[in-house]
Amino acid sequence: MPTARSKEGTSAENRNPRETCGKCDEEVSNSDLFVMCSTCSLHYHIQCQKISKGKLKVIQEEDGILWFCHACRRTTRNMIGKMSEMEKRLVSLESQMKTSIQEIKNLRNQCESLQTKNSALEKAVTETKENLKNAENQRGFQSGIIDNLRRDLYKEHNRNISIEQQLDCIKQASRENNVRIVDMPESDEKDLKKQILDLLSIPDITEEDIQSTYRLGKPKDSKARDVIVKFASKQKRDIFYSMRKSTPKGRDNKKVFINEDLTQFRSKLFFDARRLVKTRKLHSTWTQEGNVIIKLNEEESPVAIATHQELRSKVFGYQFEDIEICSTSSEIDDCMSSDLNSL
Repeated sequence: MPTARSKEGTSAENRNPRETCGKCDEEVSNSDLFVMCSTCSLHYHIQCQKISKGKLKVIQEEDGILWFCHACRRTTRNMIGKMSEMEKRLVSLESQMKTSIQEIKNLRNQCESLQTKNSALEKAVTETKENLKNAENQRGFQSGIIDNLRRDLYKEHNRNISIEQQLDCIKQASRENNVRIVDMPESDEKDLKKQILDLLSIPDITEEDIQSTYRLGKPKDSKARDVIVKFASKQKRDIFYSMRKSTPKGRDNKKVFINEDLTQFRSKLFFDARRLVKTRKLHSTWTQEGNVIIKLNEEESPVAIATHQELRSKVFGYQFEDIEICSTSSEIDDCMSSDLNSL
């Protein structure tokens, strides 16, 4: 229990003559023995606080000793208890952070392994295409062999796409606790967390629930940069995301939007789906848990799509193998864009 005080409070010269005892409310005269609380600065008769003359002498003469009244002692105990709870919580958060770091390392190792496999597959596809081109230049090359090579190439292409989808799924899974905020006015980056919390004012979300925040790209005068918000848990992220329709308007009277943090591939897929909605080739499209959802018309049920091939098949009614084979997903995007530009 803290038992210390400053020396000034025990001398009659330093005392206000109108001071009264904080316990009995009687005046503390120059002839009384008294002590002063080092926290609230109230004066007390030593008999009201049950302090012996010997203890009073120690308080007066020893350096570095402070004395606290009963009320301030209780407050101090409460503060110490809260600090202990905060320390326990900090230890728990550090443990969770170590676990998250290990999970990220594991995901990174998986990504590197998949990227290695993807490079090998792309190399195999390139070699197969070159072999096909050389074979077609040879006189008397049988058309049946060419068809077989084309089918092998298509299989290799599908394997390549499958690897890219796995990589994209891993990338999207690492963003499950994220949201992307669009058109939120830029201010002092030190207050970015507070600005985000003030955006919706959700009682269940505090600064401790937000793990990190940052803006994308370099500052621009004409447009506010998008903000990526990573929450400490998916539960808090879902609470924040569920309130996205309540966002106020930002700079230039523009509405602030809260979206899912999609990968570059899924953002492009969602962008092309929205273009089809604008041209009335689709009824509607949206994202859910990182997936792109489309609805062809009011009667049909919504379906999730993972590739431009699926979107092309649903909208234009033909399979990818019905057209010229593309070697990479970027060429699929080009094929998709050519159809969209022709609308």
